[in-house]
Amino acid sequence: MPTRPHSETAERRRAQMSAVERAQADAFSAAAKLAADVLALRLTNDLTQNKLAELAGIAQADLSRIERGQANPTIATFERIARALNADVRMVPREAAPAA
Repeated sequence: MPTRPHSETAERRRAQMSAVERAQADAFSAAAKLAADVLALRLTNDLTQNKLAELAGIAQADLSRIERGQANPTIATFERIARALNADVRMVPREAAPAA
């Protein structure tokens, strides 16, 4: 049985989703991206979770949940984390979706 690239399988599955399911998947992807960005910036700055949490004024357990995508932090919390990482919280235009 030939294997398919993950992107092809994901595209086929997305085409089968309802609008609500697509919105939920998009929200999950956005949260996962933010979580990965926080983790990457923390590691780039050579900070432990404890140190970053201290600098941001939040609990280490909360930072851990944020990095795992298990939390729903406020914009204010993201701003505190960003400030501690010498980064910005901002919106950027999305890339155009490929034509179907």
